[in-house]
Amino acid sequence: MIGRDHMAGGLGTTEPALKARLNSQIDAAAEALASKAVHGASDAELLEEMGTRIAAIDRDSLDTENAEKVASAFEAMLEPLGLYSSDGLLNTWMYGFDPA
Repeated sequence: MIGRDHMAGGLGTTEPALKARLNSQIDAAAEALASKAVHGASDAELLEEMGTRIAAIDRDSLDTENAEKVASAFEAMLEPLGLYSSDGLLNTWMYGFDPA
């Protein structure tokens, strides 16, 4: 997952600086989460780290397509980390609330 262009394909930004920044933030989150998982972090600790990392990305500065790509990248991290839900983190970041 690390090193991919998470913003590629379909709709989304073609602005190089924004793509680079978002890809860097997603990669940093993936690296931090993988490190925590390897060192035995609990599900709650992993979700806390994920929440911190996604909150560092200003949702209000992104259009819907870019925000969906960011959320999808974070969602793709769940299963490899052994998590089956973001416990509403992704919905809250994306929509401002968790509809569940």
